[in-house]
Amino acid sequence: MNIKKINEFAEYFSEFMGMIRENEPIAIISHDNTDLDGAAAALGIYLILNYYADHSGKIDLILNKTNQFVTEILQNEQLSEEIIINEGDIREEYNTLIIVDTPYLPPYFQKEFRHIILVDHHLEAENNREDPSDLSGILPIEKILCKTVDSTASSCSEMIGQLWKYLEVKITIPPLKKSMDESLISQLLLMGILMDSSGLKYSENSVIPILDFLIGKGADLPTARKLSIRDIPSDVKLARIKGAIRCEEPILIGEWIVLITHVNSHESAVCTALLGLGTDLAFCISKRKKKTFRLIARASERFQHSNTFHLGKFMEKLAIIFNGNSGGHKGAAGMNGQNYPQDLKKQIINELKKELNNSLL
Repeated sequence: MNIKKINEFAEYFSEFMGMIRENEPIAIISHDNTDLDGAAAALGIYLILNYYADHSGKIDLILNKTNQFVTEILQNEQLSEEIIINEGDIREEYNTLIIVDTPYLPPYFQKEFRHIILVDHHLEAENNREDPSDLSGILPIEKILCKTVDSTASSCSEMIGQLWKYLEVKITIPPLKKSMDESLISQLLLMGILMDSSGLKYSENSVIPILDFLIGKGADLPTARKLSIRDIPSDVKLARIKGAIRCEEPILIGEWIVLITHVNSHESAVCTALLGLGTDLAFCISKRKKKTFRLIARASERFQHSNTFHLGKFMEKLAIIFNGNSGGHKGAAGMNGQNYPQDLKKQIINELKKELNNSLL
């Protein structure tokens, strides 16, 4: 993670908090089907604003949809009804919109607002965009007050943890503002980090001081690990099995084994299962309505460390070809495309061969 970049953003963010109008309504949102990282990061921002901003207006945390695991976690912590609202409960226009863990504005939120603040750790892909920090075409760029996009961070929770750590030193919290449960939010941020980094597999050394900070705020590592482990639901197990059965003949590109399959749901889980079988690159396709499709990919750790190939950037190029959008990291990425072609697998392999030839260390 780029600590300098996050700290610079923290400076802008602290300036923003000083600019907030007294009764200015603020909305904090994430992507649909919000995972634990997105939910925890949004909650972290909610805590930061309630702690540090001199603001008496309404701050709404809007998580329109969360996956089942996140829903259970939030309900267990009695957070869903307490501070989180759904799309159907939105009753007012917001002056400021804070978006975490996605560079895309959800379709249900096409509203007017003065400012946008973005915190994300994905590569934002838009057709023919050369600068990965350019968000034109995704968000109204003229409305972006400040942003930080760091694809080297393994999770958005990690970035929010660093933001909180930085502000803790820079800003004195009035005693009356300490009304939220620090330990609860720090626990969720710790879980978000563990979940999105696969138990710190994809984290850098810079995450260690953040973990120490969160633990100092009341998070507990053994508890976070325990809560992050859950039994795999039957529908996910079935999707994994179907995905393995539907794999065509393994494709060998140089020394790398590539598997491509198709299922109707749980594409990420299927890809992860295929990596467990020994493949180096796993691709999972799911057809959607009106000839649209979704493509999810995962790379093994050995593959990631052996060349410069970046799945997130590869998906950006496929998104241009198939008139879609994408996002991701070096070892995990996804895209949505238009006009599902019958030779999609062949096109993926052809593009893959081109990229791999240019990515050998």
